[in-house]
Amino acid sequence: MVGRRVTLQDVASTAGVSLKTASRVVNGERYVAETTAERVRAAVRQLGFRPHQAARSLARGRRLPMAGLLVTTLENPHVVALAHGVERVLRAAGHSLIIASTDEDAQQERQLLEDFQDRGVDSLVIVPSGEDHRHLFAAAGSMSMVLAHRIIAGLDADSVAPDDWGATRAAVKGLLREGHERIAFIGDLDYIYNIRQRIAGFRQAHREFGAATQEDLLRFGVRTTEESRSVVSGMLDSPNPPTAIFGSNNLLTLGVLEELHERGREVAVVGFDDLPEARYFDVPVKVLAYDKSGVGRTAAQLLLERAAAEDPAPRHVTMPVTARRFTGR
Repeated sequence: MVGRRVTLQDVASTAGVSLKTASRVVNGERYVAETTAERVRAAVRQLGFRPHQAARSLARGRRLPMAGLLVTTLENPHVVALAHGVERVLRAAGHSLIIASTDEDAQQERQLLEDFQDRGVDSLVIVPSGEDHRHLFAAAGSMSMVLAHRIIAGLDADSVAPDDWGATRAAVKGLLREGHERIAFIGDLDYIYNIRQRIAGFRQAHREFGAATQEDLLRFGVRTTEESRSVVSGMLDSPNPPTAIFGSNNLLTLGVLEELHERGREVAVVGFDDLPEARYFDVPVKVLAYDKSGVGRTAAQLLLERAAAEDPAPRHVTMPVTARRFTGR
């Protein structure tokens, strides 16, 4: 049986019984002679057969409470905090949880979703990837679903996300009031919901203040700390560098701080997402933080409530964002 999964048919063949008889023994049903049942149990031990739990549950007329969590990465500690929040709530409710990472790849997300459904997952918390969400619209009709961090317009699903637009707007207006006219925006992929909301808040702050957005200082598609450093380096070397920089997530803000620290440059910095490392830099920075684990707990609770309700209308929860200032060492 090396190289493939042992099936119940393999057990039946080894024991010399019918598939139906093998199924009765594996599922603990009666009406099977003890000598026959022992042959089946011996075959199970010999072959290392492991029953498909979802199939066993359906055969017994009950559903195994199994949920799935699809996130974009498991390398960012903020995503790990979200996953921990989801896991705590669902475990307390008696649910099993399968977690997988899409690596911000919509095709991989689609495949993982199919794998989850094959495993009997019927409820899902997901941080959506990509721009094509047709597979999620299709899945929402057959499973409970909660969107975490990112919202998809028109999808019949609950969601929970931080106040991306409002927090960014308020922070950038603060920079403008301080006299900054050239404010840079270091952004992740521009189709990501949170990035769209944050750049919208960035532009709205400029409009309300009567200031022009400096289009030459807007960068998107910056994915890593090193890429952020490179982008900031180019800006600082330009004839008209920024006097303030907005980092659209924790990894990009870290790159901003590293580059400024190495150069000894004084530039105002605002970053979205909490950044504990900020305390170790001599660069003043304001971070816009929210409870990542709380997002996960809220998403899981919405999932449980939706599964318990007959026909709940989609709900959206906005997580508050607070500003924390690190003054530098």
